[in-house]
Amino acid sequence: MVQGRLEHTMKVNHAIELEKHIAQEIETNSIHPKKHPGIMSLKPIQLPPRLRDAMQIILEKYPTKDLEARSAKFLNHLWGRHPPQTDSVIQAKAAAIEKELLDAENIDISEMTVEEYRSFEAKIKGRLMKRLRYVTYHWQPVDYDAFQGFIYMYSRLLFDYSALYRILHE
Repeated sequence: MVQGRLEHTMKVNHAIELEKHIAQEIETNSIHPKKHPGIMSLKPIQLPPRLRDAMQIILEKYPTKDLEARSAKFLNHLWGRHPPQTDSVIQAKAAAIEKELLDAENIDISEMTVEEYRSFEAKIKGRLMKRLRYVTYHWQPVDYDAFQGFIYMYSRLLFDYSALYRILHE
């Protein structure tokens, strides 16, 4: 009885009508999707002088020839990271792999002796661990020392500043 009431009250009808003058402008192609009135366009921005000067001071402290290459490598590393897998996900993968391995062996366990069962179990466990290491993402925390922090700042400063500028401008 209550479920029927909830289903009835949860139905929502949305009636959206486009204003006539806007429909006419769309038909005559006078409104371009990338340049409609709701789009916020920002002019190219530059780092504030104090932030740029601070970055220059730090650049003088850590002079490196291959700074661009290290920065690109670090950015690729950051983009390729995944969150660590939870124990339940790893256990589910292990159970699926174990089932697959047991199905592939096609051996009747009830006819085995205790020693045969132990060796069979050890063999399956070894294969399971090997395959589980292969299919599981090995997450490790990033260790930031002073130089690694500098590389992070050099790599991400412009992106982060422009994102924050755009957010605060809205």
